[in-house]
Amino acid sequence: MISMAFMLVLGYVSGYQPFAGYNYGAKNYRRMLSALKFVAISSTCICIVFLIPFIFCARAFMSIFTPEEEIIGIGIQFLHAYALCLPVLGIQISLMCTFQASGAAVRALIVNLGRQCIFNMPLIVILNALWQFKGLTYAGPVANIFTAILAALLGIPLLRQLSGESAENIIQKESK
Repeated sequence: MISMAFMLVLGYVSGYQPFAGYNYGAKNYRRMLSALKFVAISSTCICIVFLIPFIFCARAFMSIFTPEEEIIGIGIQFLHAYALCLPVLGIQISLMCTFQASGAAVRALIVNLGRQCIFNMPLIVILNALWQFKGLTYAGPVANIFTAILAALLGIPLLRQLSGESAENIIQKESK
């Protein structure tokens, strides 16, 4: 269920990536930043749309896959935990695609690895040791939140650079 939401948002934001790349290459940073703002907000809205049924219809979703109450209960816990990180997922993916479009491959790689390797694997071990199953349940969502924070921190210099260069381009165009 979570993968479905992630893949939908990833596909949506991937449609923005060529547009961002073209505008980055053309040095039309104002349009690129405007598109980033739009895609970050709209992908976050898509994630919030998924959040609502994941919280309120979790039992119905889990019942599709199994009739066993114990497994349904575990699935509900996971859906509720992952629903907490959905709002930041759109920002995380938007910034990752922006890094790719602007040639910041290392930043994109770090964000991409952040979810599964940098944060998730250690959090599985640490949170499981501290809180057993509850810790295991929240390792993935916490990893996504940390990855979104990392993406934002990595994105600040690029956004400042693009905003500064955008202002310079505007001034140059107006002076011509």
